[in-house]
Amino acid sequence: MFIMITMYKNGVEVGTGSLNQSDSMPDFTSFSIPINYYNVTDIPDSADIRMGSSFNFPAHLGTKLFVDKLSFDGFVSAVNNIKPDLFELDGMKIFPNPARDRLIIENLFEDNKECSVTLFSFKGESIKEIKLAAGEHTAHMEVGDLSPGFYLLVMKKGDRVFSKKIIIQR
Repeated sequence: MFIMITMYKNGVEVGTGSLNQSDSMPDFTSFSIPINYYNVTDIPDSADIRMGSSFNFPAHLGTKLFVDKLSFDGFVSAVNNIKPDLFELDGMKIFPNPARDRLIIENLFEDNKECSVTLFSFKGESIKEIKLAAGEHTAHMEVGDLSPGFYLLVMKKGDRVFSKKIIIQR
């Protein structure tokens, strides 16, 4: 049995995953296939999933492949060759990215402007929010309880709004 998954963004391949099983599997077998993405900035918009009962070996007459309860959650469990990212803008630093347990928010300027930082799922749901009062310099946003994947961080400071894609990893 083989399963090949190719992820695309605007028709360009951005990640792949595969499973090749040469042994017979007479009973229901649960498994997952990790997707390896080439670049952290590419969020896929489509996928090609190819399944077959044989790959590089001849299929036997009467070979069957049954698929039951196929699910695709879209979350990223790892990104290969990723370098930590530092989001620094208008005197604010938000790091690390990717994060495992917490995001650190630092206000480097004493500009007496309140700042709010909201983390959204890619479905647009507000997940977490913290506020830094005017003159407050550091805050932590706990993210260890979130599922691995891509999130959108929106920072509002005064009349300015900034956003950044954040990755949560395990």
